[in-house]
Amino acid sequence: MIERPAKILASILTTSLLVGCLDESDDSVEVVIGSVPCGPEHAQNFSKGILNADYITAAQMDTGAASHVLFVESGDITQNDLIPFADKDDFVLAGRSSYFYQLGRKTIDTFQKYFYSSPEAGLYQTENELGFTLRNAGNDTSPNGHSVGFVNDSTAVISRYDADKAWVVNLDAQLESEFKTCELDLSEYNIYETSPETGEQVSVSVSNMDQVQIHENYAVIVLQRLDQNWVAQDAYAAIFDLNTWEEIDTNPNEDGLKGIKLELKNHQGSAIIDDSLYLTSLIYGVPNTGGIEKVDLSTLTTSIVNTQYGYSKIAITENKNVYATSYTGWEDNGLHQITGATNSIIDTVSGEFLYSLSARKNELWLGVGLKGDGSNQPKLSRYNAEDNSKIGSDILVNGTPKDIVFIEK
Repeated sequence: MIERPAKILASILTTSLLVGCLDESDDSVEVVIGSVPCGPEHAQNFSKGILNADYITAAQMDTGAASHVLFVESGDITQNDLIPFADKDDFVLAGRSSYFYQLGRKTIDTFQKYFYSSPEAGLYQTENELGFTLRNAGNDTSPNGHSVGFVNDSTAVISRYDADKAWVVNLDAQLESEFKTCELDLSEYNIYETSPETGEQVSVSVSNMDQVQIHENYAVIVLQRLDQNWVAQDAYAAIFDLNTWEEIDTNPNEDGLKGIKLELKNHQGSAIIDDSLYLTSLIYGVPNTGGIEKVDLSTLTTSIVNTQYGYSKIAITENKNVYATSYTGWEDNGLHQITGATNSIIDTVSGEFLYSLSARKNELWLGVGLKGDGSNQPKLSRYNAEDNSKIGSDILVNGTPKDIVFIEK
């Protein structure tokens, strides 16, 4: 058995905070960021959030090198070209209550908050208008933020794909120094090899933390774990107790990593309902390879649900219907309802570029992206999960809907 390297917990919160700055190319000013491991003093009460009768659907649009956000209400686009960027397109959109958030990914590394009725102006005041940084002080490499999991209206967990620490953040922060609350150390999930020079274990690849989902008791972070050749290794779900922020040892009688070792690899999407966390798996370049597995958060065990296809996006409606997009080839997907080991095709969108999938109550939203050759019409489509029938007409858009979120009015 290969021993894991000892876990070193940073305890560097001193009276003077760390000071650093981003690359000049990021047009950012100096920032002040504390650094401290999460502990019981950071305990949070979970709140699922309230779904109002009136809501806005927001989509993060990618038009190539540019991006913007649009709003849809009652089946019509009511606001378009919100928060336009002519030179940035790698954002994640997240929604909670009456606010929505933009997470800047590779090389952008920022997090911004907007209120639905005044979406033109970010609430986190920074010189570059992109919001607070996701980089540690003095770090000039990109952590590549990937996912946002909301614990409640004031607290979220952000996964940082190219780093080995996730951040717990204060969504109500007024200053940069108030934004990061603490860090979750996932360095033990890095891929280690034996150094031929010293014989010691050295990290050769980070854990590739991707999906974050919040349960009433836990924060769950899914780790893809790609090696230095981008080959998917054993994937894990790391489980953190919201009351203590300690990582749960899901294998107390065994040596090794504390998290749940997942049966599939290279997980792409996630959806949670009650105590069940569903994860999609997809091995690119190998059609129909991957599947869907379920993590039972009451027993901290995992089981395979479906392996008919490799799947990317997944959503679960209030009536517990599970939907996922399959992968047949690049820009060639299908929409399926998953019923255990079998699935059924929804609508006639097979062969399209299905980029995003989201659910609110018993309504399913699908984002059809623009193919690289420009041969199709991108759109947003809606379905009734009671009978999988189409709701209204397709909402035609310019560009690819990368994320679909819901904002309460």
